[in-house]
Amino acid sequence: MDKARDVAKKKGSKASGSSSMNDDALAWLMVTEMTNQKKEQREAFLEIKRRDVECREREISTPRRHKVLSPVIRSLDHRAADGNI
Repeated sequence: MDKARDVAKKKGSKASGSSSMNDDALAWLMVTEMTNQKKEQREAFLEIKRRDVECREREISTPRRHKVLSPVIRSLDHRAADGNI
C-alpha cells in the first residue's frame, strides 16, 4: 500500500512540476510578446516624430510668399486643367 501512495505522490509531483514549467514558459512568452509590442510602438512613435520634423523643416525652408500663394496657384492649376480659364 505504501508503494501505491509513493507512486501517486510522484505522479502528482510530476504533474505539478510540468504545470509549473508550462506556467514559466507562458510567462516568458507573454513578457517577450509585451516587449516586442513596446518596441513596435516605440518605432511607430519615432517614425511619426521623424515625419513631423521633416514637415517642419520643409515649412521653415519654404518662403512665406509661396505659402500664401500656394492655394491660389493650386486653384488656378485645377481651373486650367478643367479648361475653365
